[in-house]
Amino acid sequence: MAEAIFTKESVKSLYAFAYRFYQNGKYDQAAHFFRLLTVLEPGEKKNWMGLGASLQMDKKFESALEVYGYAALQDENDPYVHFHAAECFFALKKRDKGQEALNSVTIVAGKKKKYAELMKHVDLISQAWSDQELKVED
Repeated sequence: MAEAIFTKESVKSLYAFAYRFYQNGKYDQAAHFFRLLTVLEPGEKKNWMGLGASLQMDKKFESALEVYGYAALQDENDPYVHFHAAECFFALKKRDKGQEALNSVTIVAGKKKKYAELMKHVDLISQAWSDQELKVED
């Protein structure tokens, strides 16, 4: 039986490095660590979310959307996955897809109190895009 190359402790350390890079705005470096983590622990949603967030902050929105898709496979009932996908769609000026993603947030989050703050953000983004659409029509 082969020994694991990475121990649980070393994987935790890799995550800490990735997270630290992300917090310090070094999104490219963070993405490298998160990519490795998605290979080492493909079933860990937090690694996919970290990679998606790093790509999103680095304005690589198409790639971030792909990664958020993998995160959704890990847990389709996490409204934050849909929310961050909506942000990417809006950044790409894909309003209809962004609105669909926000609708998914609403469906998944429901009326659960733990998502109240997230739902405030959803309302603000929806309103901002509605206001922008009205300005375009004028």
